[in-house]
Amino acid sequence: MIIKTLIADDSQIFRKKVIDVLKKYTDIQILGEAETGEEAVNKALTLKPDLIIMDVRMPDMDGIIATNTIKNKYPEIKIIMASIHDLAEYRAAAKKSGADAYVLKRSIFHHLYTEIKNVFNLA
Repeated sequence: MIIKTLIADDSQIFRKKVIDVLKKYTDIQILGEAETGEEAVNKALTLKPDLIIMDVRMPDMDGIIATNTIKNKYPEIKIIMASIHDLAEYRAAAKKSGADAYVLKRSIFHHLYTEIKNVFNLA
C-alpha cells in the first residue's frame, strides 16, 4: 500500500523536514504541501490524499477547522495533527474535529512513521 500524503504547515522549514523524513519510506508518496488551513482543504479536495500531516495553528483557517471541514467531506482521509503545544484543550479539539492522531512536533521526526502505521492499522 502506498500512502499518498499531504503536508500542511505554515512553516516551510517544518514541511521540508517532514518530507525529508518520509522520503526514506517507499510506501509513502508526498502529493504536495499546504501553507494555510484553507490551502490544505482545497488541496485535500483536489488531490484526495490518504493522509494529511496537519499543523494545529495556521493562518487563514486553523488546522482544527480544516480537519473538521475535510473529515466532513472525506472521512476516509486520515489526519495526524501536529503541534508544538502539549495542551489538553488542543488534544481535545483535535479529537473532536476528527483527527486520527495528535503528535508533538518535538518528537515527530522520531515517531511519525510509527504513528502513520498505527493510524492505518499497519503496525
